[in-house]
Amino acid sequence: MLFRSLDEWGRVSFRAGHFRGKSVNVVGSVIGNDTKFTESYLSARLKVDRLNNIHFPTKGVFGSIQYTEFFTEQEYGDYSQVEARYLHAFNHKRNTLIASLRLNYSVDDFAPLHSEYRAGGFLNMSGFAQSELIGETYGQAMLVYLYEAAMNPLFPVYVGASVEAGNMWQKKSDIAIDNTLLAGSAFVGVDSVLGPIYLAAGYAEGGHKAIYLNIGYSFFL
Repeated sequence: MLFRSLDEWGRVSFRAGHFRGKSVNVVGSVIGNDTKFTESYLSARLKVDRLNNIHFPTKGVFGSIQYTEFFTEQEYGDYSQVEARYLHAFNHKRNTLIASLRLNYSVDDFAPLHSEYRAGGFLNMSGFAQSELIGETYGQAMLVYLYEAAMNPLFPVYVGASVEAGNMWQKKSDIAIDNTLLAGSAFVGVDSVLGPIYLAAGYAEGGHKAIYLNIGYSFFL
């Protein structure tokens, strides 16, 4: 990987890689047969990061855009993907409002199974199970409210709620307001020495419900 820092704002990075793998069809799945693949890739990313905390951001801006070209030895040929993310945190005393937009897009409406996007889980279409949604293109808009319930500098405690709208689509022509799903969550979080700890309940349109307990993983980025 090559990268160049942009002072305190972020950085530009370039990656190259080569990998082999196998997509395995699990019991009950209808997404296809087991397939082996061999691919190389080139990727470029621009990232701007001015957040004060990646686990529980209360002020600042984050933005990134990445383009990846995959070169394959399979019959389906080469393909490319674009991933973009924007997040802005607004703060007033103990109250924070976080606005987030995300788009993961497979160019030409194609990606092999192992490179399709996954969604589902806390703050990623809450209410769905982890990686329950799969497809070529994923979009989500989200608002999160955070309240700093305990201001202990060692273990600050937050309570919050999210409102999320998005979906997973196979083709860009499928993207429409009327097939966008609504989801949301309520949660308690602790910024601990072990990393962030979240206990959350999620609900998504269609009756999807889930309880999440996560330790050490940041969900805002």
